[in-house]
Amino acid sequence: MAAENAVAFGFNEALKRAFPAPELPLTVGTNQTPDLFRPFVMGAVTAIPVSLVLLPSEVIKAKTQVAIGTVSSREIMNSMMKQNGMRSFFVGMEAQMARDCSFYAVFFGGYELFCYGFQKFTPSIPDE
Repeated sequence: MAAENAVAFGFNEALKRAFPAPELPLTVGTNQTPDLFRPFVMGAVTAIPVSLVLLPSEVIKAKTQVAIGTVSSREIMNSMMKQNGMRSFFVGMEAQMARDCSFYAVFFGGYELFCYGFQKFTPSIPDE
């Protein structure tokens, strides 16, 4: 959980720095809105490294839950390595990325959308 959040927020901030939004001229009385599509796209791209970090533990957890008898996660991990090597930890990457892309697009995009809405319609909130 901590590794997932560290990668998600760290990578999303790195994307914001690498691809900064164009600055809008601050003139009184203009109704220019920032690009609100951009945070949704960056959120979806954030899911790629998160999936790489999260998927191995998800696969081990799922196999541990369906194992018959008393089998530890370590034993399952060792048998996975013996049978199929490192590839066995990334089974289902497409499904994981589909789930994470939609989640992080809504998560980070929704956050920026709500921040913009609060700043626009609640004038007492200062800019960051």
